[in-house]
Amino acid sequence: MKRIVWLCLAALLLCSFPVMAADAGASVNVIEKGQIVTVSLNEYGEEQSQTDANAFVEKDGIAMVPSFVFGRLKNALSHTYDEKTGAIRFYDSGKELFYELKVGSDQVTVLDRNKTKQSGFTLSTAISLHLVGDYPCYPLDFFQKIGYGASFDGSRTITLDFRPKPAAAESDEPKLVPFSMGTKHGYMDESGTVAIEPEFDGAEPFSEGMAAVASEGKWGYIDATGKVVIMPRYDSVTAFSDGMAAVGIDMNGEWKFGYIDKTGKPMRDFDYDYALPFREGYALAAKGSTFAVINKSGTNLVYKSHDDAGPYSEGLAKVGRGDKYGFLNKRGEEQIPLQFEAGGDFSEGLAAVRSNGKWGYIGKDGTFAIEARFDHAGPFAEALAAVKIGDKYGFVDKSGQTAISPRFDAVGSFHNGYAPAMSANKWGYIDAKGDWAVQPAYDFAYGTAGSLFSVREGSRTIYLDAKGAEVRPRDKGGNEYVLVLVAGKVIEVNGRLLDLEVPPAVVQGSTLVPVRPILESLGLKLDWDPTAQTIKAVRQGLSVELQIDNPTARVNGANVALAVAPVIWNGSTLVPVRFISESAGAKVDYAPYRPVSLYEMGMHDAWSDFDGWAEEYNNADRATQIDMESKLQAEFNELDAMYRTAFSQAPDNDAAYMEYAVLLGELAQMFGSDELWDESAKMAASAARLNGDNAHYYMLYVADRTATEAEAIEQYRDAAEADPYLVLNHAAANGTYLDAAAAFGEMNGMKEFAVYCLKQAVRLGTAEAKEQAQTLLRGKYGM
Repeated sequence: MKRIVWLCLAALLLCSFPVMAADAGASVNVIEKGQIVTVSLNEYGEEQSQTDANAFVEKDGIAMVPSFVFGRLKNALSHTYDEKTGAIRFYDSGKELFYELKVGSDQVTVLDRNKTKQSGFTLSTAISLHLVGDYPCYPLDFFQKIGYGASFDGSRTITLDFRPKPAAAESDEPKLVPFSMGTKHGYMDESGTVAIEPEFDGAEPFSEGMAAVASEGKWGYIDATGKVVIMPRYDSVTAFSDGMAAVGIDMNGEWKFGYIDKTGKPMRDFDYDYALPFREGYALAAKGSTFAVINKSGTNLVYKSHDDAGPYSEGLAKVGRGDKYGFLNKRGEEQIPLQFEAGGDFSEGLAAVRSNGKWGYIGKDGTFAIEARFDHAGPFAEALAAVKIGDKYGFVDKSGQTAISPRFDAVGSFHNGYAPAMSANKWGYIDAKGDWAVQPAYDFAYGTAGSLFSVREGSRTIYLDAKGAEVRPRDKGGNEYVLVLVAGKVIEVNGRLLDLEVPPAVVQGSTLVPVRPILESLGLKLDWDPTAQTIKAVRQGLSVELQIDNPTARVNGANVALAVAPVIWNGSTLVPVRFISESAGAKVDYAPYRPVSLYEMGMHDAWSDFDGWAEEYNNADRATQIDMESKLQAEFNELDAMYRTAFSQAPDNDAAYMEYAVLLGELAQMFGSDELWDESAKMAASAARLNGDNAHYYMLYVADRTATEAEAIEQYRDAAEADPYLVLNHAAANGTYLDAAAAFGEMNGMKEFAVYCLKQAVRLGTAEAKEQAQTLLRGKYGM
């Protein structure tokens, strides 16, 4: 009732006082019977539209929006006006931006949430006072320039659309893809030109202009220039979605999750047990078995007790309770009741659900659009959905008709016109007709990355162009990146393990590597002059000459000083790896291996002495045995005190904890003591807290000492999944190549590692190991 009275009073005043304007020279037309339509989203993300009869003015042909409109908006722009100074400020909570304006001016200043100036722009006309002089009025292009819809029909209606625009389309994303060089990760464009150097321990694809990267065990985010925007401090991260990322922190073994924006600002405390990505302005996050629907301000809109949930997609989120699934709207209401056996997210208007053991597709009214007749069903993408019939996969269209016959062993969703597909245990890509665009020849296919096809071959992730050719990283001069990875006793060049007869060695602080296999892998042809003891290596544009015991090399005719002169070791010439980097243009990375040496600890001598000690102990009388036990206990107490002192003096010395763990393990085996094994495990856990690699060192150590063959292979596989180079080095140090080969042989894409271990077993193993390795090479690998 008050609004009607107010509007009538405003109209009456307009009749009495035509217009008061800040710029009196302008041509002003009063639209007395106008109307203003505002469209926005309510707190549940639902569209709301309001039409009000409002007088407004048209100045110099430009429709002006009176400021009193903003009093009726929710979840959109807020507005303040200082009548004394004419200063105006808008705040956009969705974008976290301020806009400063002033009556009589056509300038707008844009500030961030900290009220720091970011930019500015000019309006089509100045802000002016109209409608009895009380209300600032704004030209329509103000709203257009800050990213909202604003239009005037030229007669009597202004329409303002304050619904947030969707996130940038993929076509607007940086055309950068992650790549790895050894243990380091960077980004290259679709031509292979490196845009961000490989300096991170992990790298994920870009999303909304940000990419997650890892450094020293923690995750953060960079922008498309490689600048670290959010420092690595999280243990778990997701890609940015809807302007937010779900991140997790390991709090002494208890995981907690929360959300951050693109500046790294937390939405609220990290108090969720699980957090799903933001979609369409909302997310589901769990505490225990209870999921909350939350908005970007961190407000819990509604709680429902569900055992399972998915992110919002097209206004609905999959939820499950017990053995039934349905869909939740943003009010927290079960819009589609829990009635299905399983379900997927809505995509392109349909969601896959299972009923009576078969999969089909429902619309948002919960009724079947495609009957449940499939053995499995995936989401629609590019109007096609993957379905399983029997043991084969194909695709159907939205009418449920077969678009691609089911003849594949596995498939992924379509993206950019192509879908990953597997046949005969190998992956490739098919087009929308079901024809092979990339032949199935790879261990896995991840999906398209822009115009590239992403596949895994062995341990390497590589990219293929439209012709199926590998796109290799190159510098801005067009030269191919070459990485020499020195992983303990193993060397890998651009993802290929080198078959070395002599491993790398450290001499006077420099890492020396066998020169022939590395330079040959880089495309150089080598000649050896035994008289002069020189090596000459050449390829187009590069000539290298080295001489044994000479600390000066020649590269393209110029002298180059070496940190250490080349040496001959067991028939192979070794040179500083840094020289290869500097002369051949290769990059060098290191994956160090630091095993505990039982020889250095003297434990092998202890083992040889133990038989004599045990025989003496068994033949002694009880008094002598007690005396021997007492002396042994005293020696152990002294040893334990020594280590405890070392721990107190250097609590961060993980090597000391690991050394004592292995020593206790050896003693536990000697005396068959479960108590000593327990102490050994505690020491290893302390070492692992300081350096995660120690958990795998200890796992392999225990596997070698106590596990059955099947258990050992399983433990080797677990360690290899975390770090395959660690397993290679452990095998080299302990002669367990057959166990390592068996573990790698069970892993997808690790054939090269398995073959490498078998070849090493043939070269270095016992007669029995050589025979087993040769049998496997011939039978399983056809070599």
